[in-house]
Amino acid sequence: RISFRDRELWGYDFGMNALGAVGERRPGLIVRTRPDLQFATPDRPLARLRIMIDAGHGGESLGALGPSGLVEADVNLTLAAMLGLRLEALGADVSQLRVSDVALDLDDRVAMALSWQPDLFISVHHNSVAMGTNPFADRGPKVFYHYDHSRPLAQAIAEELTTLLTPGEEPRALREVFRVNRNISFCPSVLIEGGFVCNPEDEIRLRDEATLQAMADAIAGGVTKLMIR
Repeated sequence: RISFRDRELWGYDFGMNALGAVGERRPGLIVRTRPDLQFATPDRPLARLRIMIDAGHGGESLGALGPSGLVEADVNLTLAAMLGLRLEALGADVSQLRVSDVALDLDDRVAMALSWQPDLFISVHHNSVAMGTNPFADRGPKVFYHYDHSRPLAQAIAEELTTLLTPGEEPRALREVFRVNRNISFCPSVLIEGGFVCNPEDEIRLRDEATLQAMADAIAGGVTKLMIR
């Protein structure tokens, strides 16, 4: 893991740094290290950890569509809401970017994250294969990240989701250039693809409220394991 003065690198950004005895400010690199969860307890291991949840798509952007008509944007919103409640129960301060069926531009999502400055950013999506491809060609979860300091979060969540949804398979934490991961560098930022809406077997699971709740618990479990290691 990357470290900075014996502390794990949590993120970085470019901005105005205060320098010198008179507080002179100049452009420079702002480095963030791992949050110190000094208020954590066994019942609330994520106490005061700031987590932003981004339910993908919304409004006219439906996302992937399942063979029986399941809409990705709706699944994203439901899972994001369940995840938020679970993380709050563990003590986290949660901000939801989307709480209804509205359209949010990618740049707006990034701007809202930059404004709120979370300790973790989690974007919730569900996958599909290309048109004309066998809908059974892929299944199960993938978790994407862009910067190295986001990889541990991606791996922790991928392990928990894979154990739940596709036991026996290798967890897939993959590097990819997605806007919300590339433009959010000041904290670990991941994009979760919880399953393939186009795959009839995955679609059945994603219609089940109990499965979505189990997925929310698994994601929260991955976050907790990352923070208490």
